[in-house]
Amino acid sequence: MSMSSTQSLAVLFADIAGSTRLYEELGDGPAKHLIGRGLAAMSERAAAAGGRLVKTIGDEILCTFPDATAAARAGLGMHEALFRVHPAKPLVAYVGLHWGEVIQENGDIFGDAVNVASRVVNLRRPRETLTTASTLNQLESDLRTRARRIDRVQLKGKEEAFEIYELVLETTDLTIIGAFRLPEANPVLSPNTTHLDLNVGGEPHRLDARRSPVTLGRLDHCDIVVPSTCTSRTHARIEYRGSRFVLIDQSSNGTFIQPDGDEGCHIVRDEIDLTGSGKIGFGAPVGESGLTPVSYVVTEGRNKEFQGGGVE
Repeated sequence: MSMSSTQSLAVLFADIAGSTRLYEELGDGPAKHLIGRGLAAMSERAAAAGGRLVKTIGDEILCTFPDATAAARAGLGMHEALFRVHPAKPLVAYVGLHWGEVIQENGDIFGDAVNVASRVVNLRRPRETLTTASTLNQLESDLRTRARRIDRVQLKGKEEAFEIYELVLETTDLTIIGAFRLPEANPVLSPNTTHLDLNVGGEPHRLDARRSPVTLGRLDHCDIVVPSTCTSRTHARIEYRGSRFVLIDQSSNGTFIQPDGDEGCHIVRDEIDLTGSGKIGFGAPVGESGLTPVSYVVTEGRNKEFQGGGVE
């Protein structure tokens, strides 16, 4: 018989960045060993802060903490712990955390707080610890003064927009503006205007914070169909992460990115930020015969800063 309970906890995901490249550069054995050491170092930091390791998922760990402050301190400490694993080739991580009600059952955890924390870490940037406004209210004051609002985003599966904050790792170069004001202080925000325009074989598509993520491939189940024989059935995904668009390749042949006026690159089972403008080859280099032409343009915009203090 399964036993379950519900409790308010801080949920933390920590994901080692660039593991695909490590396997390519070091080989399977050494990369697996190095990533294992990194996961152990992050788990030890979580335990030292009173956290519980729920499970390891590939190159990612999932932990819970009885309070948000402990989770935040552990998350910030994980970056240093990873650096010490191999200073000659430092590992870096993405960390996301969220406070809320969690269902605990047979050692695993479920519920909305887990889903939100997972989506927050997927806004990832290396060496960043990201959290939500509701979690910020649970932190001790010294951590709140280190918070910097980076965006207002629409998380997949959620109707309301979330304000996302970074807990800044290094504070020596920060400028403190007035007194920090929590989200209840009625922030004044405008919608983020950053958007991505795709043209697929003459058909336009616009992506923004609300229309993201999207899948691209040659079959009709994809959000955007790219009808080329070189294109995989489900070839890639494009996600909006904190004012930027990230293309994640999920194919066998890879994706070719050709920015305007710059050198192109080829990614396989990896990801890349889309900036400026250019062309994309799904499964073959841009311009190859029989390939559906795909072009992109990223237009950047910014939210107005909210009234009150914070860290810039």
